[in-house]
Amino acid sequence: MSTVIYVAGVGVAAIGWILDSLATVLPVVSGWGDVLLSFVTWPFDLPVWQSVVIATVLFVTALNIVESGTSTTGDGSDTPDADGIPNVEELPGVGEHKADTLRDAGYKDAEDILTATKAELTEVDGIGTALAARLTTTVTERYGDRKGDSPKTHGTTSSPSEDSNDETTAHESTGTAHTDREKTRLVAGLELTCDRIETLVETDEVSEANERIPATRAAVSQTRDALTTLSSDRDLRLRVNDVEDRLDAVPTEAEAQYHELVTDGDEHVTAAQEAVETGEIEAGLEACENAHAVYRSARQIGETANEQWFTEEKAALDGRITSVEALTDRLEYEREVQQAEATIDTLTQRVSSLKETSELQEAEDVIQSIVDDGNNALDRLPDDITAPELERRVAHLREQVTEFEAVAEHLAAQSASTPSHTPTEPGSETASSTSEETRDTVDSPATATDDREDKKSTTSERSSDAVRDTEGPRSVVRTAAGIEETPQHTAPVVLRIREQLTEDGRRHVFRAETSDGESVQLDVWNRHLSEFNWEPGAWYAFEKVRGQQWTVNGESGVTVSTTPDVTVTQRDSAPDADVTAG
Repeated sequence: MSTVIYVAGVGVAAIGWILDSLATVLPVVSGWGDVLLSFVTWPFDLPVWQSVVIATVLFVTALNIVESGTSTTGDGSDTPDADGIPNVEELPGVGEHKADTLRDAGYKDAEDILTATKAELTEVDGIGTALAARLTTTVTERYGDRKGDSPKTHGTTSSPSEDSNDETTAHESTGTAHTDREKTRLVAGLELTCDRIETLVETDEVSEANERIPATRAAVSQTRDALTTLSSDRDLRLRVNDVEDRLDAVPTEAEAQYHELVTDGDEHVTAAQEAVETGEIEAGLEACENAHAVYRSARQIGETANEQWFTEEKAALDGRITSVEALTDRLEYEREVQQAEATIDTLTQRVSSLKETSELQEAEDVIQSIVDDGNNALDRLPDDITAPELERRVAHLREQVTEFEAVAEHLAAQSASTPSHTPTEPGSETASSTSEETRDTVDSPATATDDREDKKSTTSERSSDAVRDTEGPRSVVRTAAGIEETPQHTAPVVLRIREQLTEDGRRHVFRAETSDGESVQLDVWNRHLSEFNWEPGAWYAFEKVRGQQWTVNGESGVTVSTTPDVTVTQRDSAPDADVTAG
């Protein structure tokens, strides 16, 4: 428009000059020249030549301004900076946090990404293999032609004709140009679709959410291609990047199942921890078993998926499983200690009731049974208890059993020093004094401990005398029926080992047979294992063993158990007679 005005003004001035020149020759045109020149000199009434000069200067200035504006607009449509290279935060999959990390590592724009390898990008914190591959691929496809022709690299410039050709190619490659309103609507549609996908995940419809992701990613790619004006579309590109990040955060169906199982397992662990506090051991062990099973299922899902998310989760899951195993051990130890405490509490009550026993020999048998049961309860405890509170309780149990042993030793010493005869009449002085001594002994177990050392030598001498007095023929138990229900069997029991059944860390259980071939169970506590090889087929004679007759589900049986005072002799064969020398 300015060109038309300028040309028209110059033309009017030229025609006015011509008419003024012809006025002297052609009177008919006189005056018309002044009229035309008045259009040029108005409103300042300047001379014609000055008006033409001013108009020319203004016209040239306007042309320069228009050309400068066109050049600036053309450059801005291609890039937000002088070099036409987008910043890292505008690249797909890069949010603000990752952009800061890339800048700290020296990657400021797409050109820096072009010069880097995928391996170098993966060394940046937070940039995984997948994102590094996406960055290198996207930057190479969209801006790779700038790598060789960029002014930053070579310092060369392109001609206006080359710029025009580049713009034409760009428009042809991106298809139909979109208006700003259309671009905004496309991005808003992506965000709405992403919102719906996230809602599906929140409502546990992960499978349907994953079905929508491929189409959404295709729409993201199309929308990004529509954002061709880097400067004005920068905010829209950032919004598209945010959508991509949100899509990346959507879990796969396997990942959702994994996290659901882990959450379920954590709830079971919480229940087990509460059981430790409340003492509900069985409920706690059941919760631990459930947690362990759930965690194993979660690990199987992760290993089957074999995806990046499980690589990051595996260490945490292994830690959870280790914690459950430790918690299970703690509960099992607690159960064992509780059972030992219940057993020894019952034994303590039996010790207290010994004062009602009138016969010293009967009191000896009872206290020896109590000592055996107490030691057996301690032997059943695990050896690797490390919890301070459990260690304290176990130490107290050992102190109680030590008191039982002190009472047993005192009664044994007293029995050895008492004349071995039976009064002819009930209520005689001897029986009365024995009963009183028994009561005094049981009522004062501490006194028995104090007197133990003083009477040790006397007890030893008299015990030897008693052994010599009782030496003579003794019957050998040849049948299972001959094994009595007693804490210490008086007659020797001869058994042959047939096979080992099991062992639990405290004892070995064997199947054995009597001289008559009847099957019995033999429990050998660990303290006696080193004495013999306990090989199948070997014969052993046991003295002072414990006998038990039992019936379970209608089936009866016999168990022979070693005791602290047991005597074992290996034999070459079964006894040939019913009597053997002591």
